[in-house]
Amino acid sequence: MHGVLRQYTLDAKNVAEIVRRIAAGGVPIIKAIPGFVAYAITDAGHGQLVTYSVYETKASAEESTRKAAAWVKENIASMLPNPPRVLEGELRLREIKEPPKYAVMRRYEIDPKNVDTIVSRAKSGFLPLVTHLPGFASYSILDAGKGTLVTLSGFTTFSGVAESTKAAATFVKEHLASLVPKPPEVTSGEVKLVERAR
Repeated sequence: MHGVLRQYTLDAKNVAEIVRRIAAGGVPIIKAIPGFVAYAITDAGHGQLVTYSVYETKASAEESTRKAAAWVKENIASMLPNPPRVLEGELRLREIKEPPKYAVMRRYEIDPKNVDTIVSRAKSGFLPLVTHLPGFASYSILDAGKGTLVTLSGFTTFSGVAESTKAAATFVKEHLASLVPKPPEVTSGEVKLVERAR
């Protein structure tokens, strides 16, 4: 599976209208692309919106990027003054229980040669921890290449986000300290929209 993350910076007063327009006009286009798996929008506050698309193949993900860019240009470009920061790559781990209401994204910059070891340790060590936290909904690891790993944790409760952030910091310190020298860039917020393939 292949994932695409887009991080937008915009005027916070436009967030609700952008989400409404994407739900009405953008989502049907995204869902119609063969291999569609899931799509979500998270409002990270202060004018930060994160969209997350999952497709069965890289080709489908790339098609979604092209079609999303064209749709944005035609429908909401005036409300998005800056191009998004885009990360895409292979989903190395994906555990879904239910649609999340809150999400936290952690972006790690590491030595590319350590990616497989980190993913393996996360799968055997962190995944069992996070799935038992209150309100657990989902967990994924996106390998965006060149040593960029992004974890996405979803919860039905805001307290789950806080607990997962503490649990992740502890797990990295105890099991990955030598492989993850820098703290991650953390973005969290309320999930405004979740769509899945039927």
